[in-house]
Amino acid sequence: MKLSIKLLLAFVVFTCCNNFSFAEEPPFLRLVIPNFPPFTYAQNGQAEGIGVEKVKKILAAANINYSIRVVKDYGLALLLMKTGKADGMFLASENSDRNEVAIFSKPIMLNRWCWYFKADSNLTPLKRRFKQMAKVGTILNTNTHKWLRINDYRVAGKPDNANALNKMLLAGRINAVFLAEQVFELAIPTEQYYLYHKMIAVEKPFGIYINKRYIKKNPLIMSRLNNVIPEVKKSLKSKMK
Repeated sequence: MKLSIKLLLAFVVFTCCNNFSFAEEPPFLRLVIPNFPPFTYAQNGQAEGIGVEKVKKILAAANINYSIRVVKDYGLALLLMKTGKADGMFLASENSDRNEVAIFSKPIMLNRWCWYFKADSNLTPLKRRFKQMAKVGTILNTNTHKWLRINDYRVAGKPDNANALNKMLLAGRINAVFLAEQVFELAIPTEQYYLYHKMIAVEKPFGIYINKRYIKKNPLIMSRLNNVIPEVKKSLKSKMK
């Protein structure tokens, strides 16, 4: 009888502690985002973009306090996490460098990687000689940049913005652009679409990376985020109908 009472008390204490942990407010979350319009960028000193709007709704639903700082590129965002000066970054797709430092959330949206060529180009990345001959451009320190380097493409252009890539392609300084679809097409005036042709390469999940250092101190943070992401996505999708 005494043993049963002790077990019951232990269960009650365990349950109460767990409930308190989930209800407990996590410490302030310091987030960084790269200048990567239309997903993330700064405007009038404020963080803006498709990704910012979505993540703000997710953080609100998870009852997480936060700050968002815009930085130059993904390389700097990752460095700030490595040095403990940032607790997370978004929107990002997965790669091995980022996985060493942080944990990736459930997907928030899909990001399509595409090849872009001038309309009169007969080059195609499906041909074996493309890697040897084609000069490819992408944005510095993005996941497309890392992918091109790992797969031995000739990365001849790596500015920090899509407008520069567009000019390089039209001027013939590079033969192709490999980049996130919405990012590059934002840099193309609508009346100039006929100057290009594109090939869709792959779709990559976009999510939030949370620093492993932060998770060690706040082990429930990923559960809080991942529990609300599907709900927020469903809500946003229903509003679009």
